Amino acid sequence: MKKIIEGKIYDTEKAEVIFSFRRKYQDPIAWKPGYAFNTWEDARYLKTQKGTFLFYCKSRKDLKVVKEEEVKNVIERLDPDRFVELYGELEEG
Repeated sequence: MKKIIEGKIYDTEKAEVIFSFRRKYQDPIAWKPGYAFNTWEDARYLKTQKGTFLFYCKSRKDLKVVKEEEVKNVIERLDPDRFVELYGELEEG
């Protein structure tokens, strides 16, 4: 998928997949105000050749630029081994 964001073009095919996970989306139910339908979708964090981090959900055609701090926080919570692989060893507690 290609998308122009703030005057720059981003291509998911050219970016490196940093982390894959499932994300919960809440879709409002039109005929029942205040209620939502929950669904889990495959999502990825990508890194471009220029070092920009992206969030990408293919099924929703959702592509946005994110900060590295967001990526680190999610990976730290969901997969400590992958976090250490990407960012190095941490001090033992």
